[in-house]
Amino acid sequence: CHNCTKRNLDCSFASGDGSIIFLPGLRRKNSPNPHTQGLSPVSASSSSRISGSSKESASDKRNREYSFDDGGLSVATAPSAENAPYFEMGYSSLSPSSMGLFNHFNAHTWKTLCGEETVQKRASLWLQHVGGLAQHQCFVFHGVLAVTALHLALEESGNASNHQAMALHHHTTAIRSSQPYMQSLQQKMVPSLFVFSMLMATYAFGYPKASGYSLQPIHDAHEILKLLRGTSTIAQNGEAAIEDGPFTGLRLPRLQNPDVPLPAAVESALNALSTHNEQYTRDETMKKSYREAVGSLWFTFLLLQEKPRYQMAVLPFAVLAPMEVLENIGKKEPIALLILAHYAVVLHHLNEHIWQRGWGRWIVEEVSQEVDSDWSQYLEWAEREVGITG
Repeated sequence: CHNCTKRNLDCSFASGDGSIIFLPGLRRKNSPNPHTQGLSPVSASSSSRISGSSKESASDKRNREYSFDDGGLSVATAPSAENAPYFEMGYSSLSPSSMGLFNHFNAHTWKTLCGEETVQKRASLWLQHVGGLAQHQCFVFHGVLAVTALHLALEESGNASNHQAMALHHHTTAIRSSQPYMQSLQQKMVPSLFVFSMLMATYAFGYPKASGYSLQPIHDAHEILKLLRGTSTIAQNGEAAIEDGPFTGLRLPRLQNPDVPLPAAVESALNALSTHNEQYTRDETMKKSYREAVGSLWFTFLLLQEKPRYQMAVLPFAVLAPMEVLENIGKKEPIALLILAHYAVVLHHLNEHIWQRGWGRWIVEEVSQEVDSDWSQYLEWAEREVGITG
């Protein structure tokens, strides 16, 4: 962003930790650039491939050859949560690329975040309220641009590499500028942070597909589930601010008629998981946790039955399943993976949405490879549902 050079400051990105990645200027490296001479990109130390990776792929190398000037809006030093809660987005100061992304969000990308069935209902939420936050909160602004650039990378293969680099740049800047607010979590910032966390979870669904990495569906799904759970943590810290405001529609959805039975095939599959857990899980604490996780799946399938293709159906399992179950998914414990495979069927039901597209089948395929043949009978329904078997 060159703000450090303009202000004679040390570059905070060059000493960033976690998953912060610095990208040099929107020009080829062999083109002299006084702003970036002497600076070198810093790889992420985090192993998370959704946030960024220390292992450089061909696409990473390509992305390192570019950066983007946001007309002075990118922050070189993360702002103080007390001293700089807002920034004013002046359209005249936006670079052409940022203006183009923001316009694309307002015209197209926001619709991918709510699904066709709720587009009219959610128009004011995304255009008026989220768009308004983006004009006053730096991290929301860059979060919006990151998701929009990733949307373009997923849809426009001809210019995908440039949009991937844009997405990574804005994601990095968004994460960096949100950190002070995440740490202090002031009540007045909860709506902004809640919206931002939803944007980052959406980004996580799209990034592995667009980034050029080889997918690791179980690992990536585990990361996504943790991000989705984080949205609930933020909401719980400012429940009144969310519940009474315009963003209540992004909260955990509620069932209208919880007493309606599920289709027989779904009930049978979930009952088989429950029976296996009760018979073979020896640790009583984990048995209870798995029982609750299956219950959250039951809730989710009831929600999809009421509202087919409802994108918010990705939330209940991530939010309601005990944390120990999510941790065991990361450890690839067999019964946790079977539960994940059933969650993958939920994602498959959302396959028409660009962010969830493909995830259901990819997860079930990898789970099938990970578990022993003794467990395969508990995957048969999921494999049929996602189209692996007839």
